[in-house]
Amino acid sequence: MKNIFFFAIVLISLLAFALPSVAYMASIKTENVKLYDSPTLDATVVFELSAYYPVRVSKVEGDWSKISDDSHLAGWVMNEDISKERTLMVRRYRINLRATPSKRAAVVDRLYKDQVVTLLETRGSWCKVRVVDPPDGPQGWVSKSLLWGW
Repeated sequence: MKNIFFFAIVLISLLAFALPSVAYMASIKTENVKLYDSPTLDATVVFELSAYYPVRVSKVEGDWSKISDDSHLAGWVMNEDISKERTLMVRRYRINLRATPSKRAAVVDRLYKDQVVTLLETRGSWCKVRVVDPPDGPQGWVSKSLLWGW
């Protein structure tokens, strides 16, 4: 009986590692990454993505990851083109980048729709971010509800 129980535990553990993982957020590692309509280099290129572009990885098959973005553009990229670095995208036309996590805090800069930022820290419903372009761009606090990539 102990052998059957042990075998069942080992089998369940192995299956858990073999199953596809839950979706996670990531970003594109380099410039001009090709997004394909299927997981092969012979597939049609749907779009080219820029470095730091935030994406949701929904599936991994071998050397390929199926991704989507905030506009539901979806396709496949090579795993080597995915970075675990967490970036977010501004969802509104213009938002305030604040000195502290408060609506009453001083405005240190403005961010615009589709601008990409790197996540530095979270505190409640706020996140501290840094503008990606230019490198070492301004940093400050933004309400999570104004950003895509959670």
